[in-house]
Amino acid sequence: MPYKILYIANVRHRITEDVNRGMLLKLNWLVGHTDYECYWAMTGKQEKQMAQSELLRPEVSIVRLDVEEYPTIGQASRVEKLVRSWKWRREYKSGLAKVYRKYAPDIVVTTLKHKNDILYATIGKGINVVEMLTDEDQLFLAEENIGTFSNRLMAYLWRVYRMSSIYRRLKKIQVIVVPSDGLVNKWKGNLSCVLHIPTPLSDIPDSISDGEAKQVMAVGTFDDERNFEQLLWGWRRLVAVYPEWKLRVYGSGDPSSFVELLKKLKMSRCVKYSPIPANLDMAYRQASIYVQDVRFDPQGYGLMEAMSYGLPCIASDAPYAPRDIISDGVNGFLSPEGHSMDFSIKLGLIMRKASLRKKMGEEAHSTSKEYHLDKIMPRWKQLFDDVILSMKKKK
Repeated sequence: MPYKILYIANVRHRITEDVNRGMLLKLNWLVGHTDYECYWAMTGKQEKQMAQSELLRPEVSIVRLDVEEYPTIGQASRVEKLVRSWKWRREYKSGLAKVYRKYAPDIVVTTLKHKNDILYATIGKGINVVEMLTDEDQLFLAEENIGTFSNRLMAYLWRVYRMSSIYRRLKKIQVIVVPSDGLVNKWKGNLSCVLHIPTPLSDIPDSISDGEAKQVMAVGTFDDERNFEQLLWGWRRLVAVYPEWKLRVYGSGDPSSFVELLKKLKMSRCVKYSPIPANLDMAYRQASIYVQDVRFDPQGYGLMEAMSYGLPCIASDAPYAPRDIISDGVNGFLSPEGHSMDFSIKLGLIMRKASLRKKMGEEAHSTSKEYHLDKIMPRWKQLFDDVILSMKKKK
């Protein structure tokens, strides 16, 4: 009788976005290359999104969680937020318990990325593998720099309490999987079994960018982690030297501050913004360089995807993935975080030298092959095999 693996979808995201897209890729690979029975637990709304996308292989069984969507709390009072959150966690825990009883999975996998994910990521005794996509500093430290001294003090005390609670729960998990070496070092001091498995790429294009187009591209969400505005200031310096080059930004979220700065700097002719399309294939093929100025990047998926199209990458050396993926001076450049001038100099060097773009692009494409599903997923299979073997020994 085959062993059962249950993945729990991240209820804070659409089923085809972000962390859930990673689950989808893994599940499709597992049912095609292993004997495991694979299940995917999700909300009713996510199930409808999945049906519309037609991306999931039919061998993967969808399990509907008997729970409402994660509550949108908005401007509610602190007490009201706590009450709603508590009610939802209770409902979610009950829904998971029903799934565990009905399907009796041998391995349960979930993800942890946002601070609120912790409210459900470690609920239930059945979970034995957690894919950790963040670190403790990113979960709470930002809150400690907001508001008055008393607010900062309360945020600090709240963080200490929450982190102690998180560690108590995570220490019960058999394996913590992280997508970068830096996160291994971050978590292993407090957790016993932390394993590095990179985020996989689903496809590696055969044909890549020829590096001839005078276009630089950037992709991401307009939030505190992406420093698009600093990128604009740096581009202002470069375009004065290389007026034939264009910067193309594809973003999600609220772009109002970015668009406002773009108008203020009068750069609309050399910088184009548009929402992220459903498929970035054509965008990558029309570009010659990929840039990423971020404060935190645990997975580096955007860098890997750009490299698969033969784009040399320039990224801020932010925690943690960029330094795992970019070999400085080989397939791109790393720039010290916050050093706008250094970033601009390195970008200008690749813009100026076509031969360097081509050479780095070829190296980038070669690097991306190491992250293909068929290279990464055998490591997940081995992990699941080891978990099953450990369970057998305990019995």
